[in-house]
Amino acid sequence: MLPTPKSLFICDLEPNTLVQTLFLVEERVEGQTRRGDRYLKLRLADRTGTIEGRVWSGAPGLDAPFEPGDVIAVQARAEPWRGVLQLNVAQIERLPPDQVDVTRFVPTSRFETKEMLAQLRGLVEEEVRSRWIRELMGEMLRDAELEEALSCASASRRNHHNVRGGLLEHTLSMVRLSSYVASHYERYYPGLLNRDLLIAGAILHDMGKVIELSPAPGFAYTDEGELLGHIVSGIGLLGRWVERVEGFPAALALQLKHMIAAHHGRLEYGSPVRPKLIEAIVLHEIDMIDARVAAFHNLIRAEGPSEQPRWSSYNALFAGKMMLPPADGYAWSPPPRLGDEDLDGPGRCWWERRAGVP
Repeated sequence: MLPTPKSLFICDLEPNTLVQTLFLVEERVEGQTRRGDRYLKLRLADRTGTIEGRVWSGAPGLDAPFEPGDVIAVQARAEPWRGVLQLNVAQIERLPPDQVDVTRFVPTSRFETKEMLAQLRGLVEEEVRSRWIRELMGEMLRDAELEEALSCASASRRNHHNVRGGLLEHTLSMVRLSSYVASHYERYYPGLLNRDLLIAGAILHDMGKVIELSPAPGFAYTDEGELLGHIVSGIGLLGRWVERVEGFPAALALQLKHMIAAHHGRLEYGSPVRPKLIEAIVLHEIDMIDARVAAFHNLIRAEGPSEQPRWSSYNALFAGKMMLPPADGYAWSPPPRLGDEDLDGPGRCWWERRAGVP
């Protein structure tokens, strides 16, 4: 039986120190060294981030019974490896689920979900001109079951907005981007891009993730998530809300389904169809922008701050290394100074100016 672990988080770990704490297991892969010795490759997590771990041949933890999704007590040594901190794990003990404090392992959005929901409802009221889409969004945002799910839903397992409330954060950010883009092109090509359809697509495109991903630590795929995925589940949710709006135009419902179905942009990215509406093309690009910027934010947090620009470790999402900016900005262009009080919600200050909120 391992001694009671200390309350260390991943963000607290320092090189060349002994570690005795708790982690959520995100990934467990068994391999062999060139000499044929067994080892385990682990990806471990808590609410502050993730870290790689190795259990080498001969370590007591090599044959410990645990799986991804379990919480484990660990004795290890934190060691730098090619510029990245890694754990050399000696002992492992699985914790029973009834002894796990979920809040330790589920990272949470920096923004209050109630505040983000209020902003999203305000944007619909302010930005959407179509009676039908306003009614549809109203039905959706009054859905108590959906509201509860959004309060803890992640937008992905690990790539971007992978926190409780992350789906809502991603959705709100995309609605704002959609409004900006629509306003921009209204001045270049009046009438070419339908603002209401784009905003509705931004709200609806990932809603199936409240079904696809579990809110439990690790955000594992549910059975429906594995069998159907969030695109199919999202189209099903849309159908439920459309039925509540009497006389909803069938042609508009079809276009909204297409916005969900095509938002991954390509068949090889998981969309059953490629985008065939200009709004669907723009939605895909906005989705890529918001996801990649959030993923880069995750990368900077994982790699830690630095006084000078430097290269990250290899990142699968970006298919290579990324140049990370210095914490205080480049000498030729320092970053804006924002405090925690400026982070009330994505784009809040912009919304308050537009809506006249004191």
